[in-house]
Amino acid sequence: MASRPHISAALRQLRVGVACASAALVAACLLQLVVFGCVHFTDMRFAQLEPAVTHQPTIVKAGSDEGSSGLRDLFQAPPPPSEEAPDLAGPPAEPIDPNRVQSAAGVVLERASEAAIVLGVFASVALCLHVVLGAVVAGGAAVPGVERVVSASTWSLVIVMLALPWHDVYPSMAFAGVFASYGDMVAL
Repeated sequence: MASRPHISAALRQLRVGVACASAALVAACLLQLVVFGCVHFTDMRFAQLEPAVTHQPTIVKAGSDEGSSGLRDLFQAPPPPSEEAPDLAGPPAEPIDPNRVQSAAGVVLERASEAAIVLGVFASVALCLHVVLGAVVAGGAAVPGVERVVSASTWSLVIVMLALPWHDVYPSMAFAGVFASYGDMVAL
């Protein structure tokens, strides 16, 4: 069997491409996982607005027309609740807190998620293309072990199908994809 050095160089270049794409895909998955953990298990994406603290002492005194009866009214028990029909609609929804706003960490998390999405989608597509090209070259050159390359190309197709954000393309899809948008992640 004759040596084919041009095929060896082609497979070596494809191997480097597969290794780089795999490393980028792993980095994007880890970044997306860290963002998911920060979004769902911490409150770091929100800040609580606090009123400005004044250092002036508050002085309470009774007016001349109130006397001590005005202060006595403050400490009396509240009136009993009125008898009304119970609300059958369920517990009331929590009101929106106007003092809870997005913090600087929330913006950083959103930007990190966007970077992970871009890197992950491109890396998964590049991985799939490199492995499929490797299968074509290995099959055309009759390289021993080509069945493992074909199996790897099948798995790379599965990876790219799971990684793409399908919910953005088809809103009726139940699975948003590994690299779903930050808005979808927050809405969970």
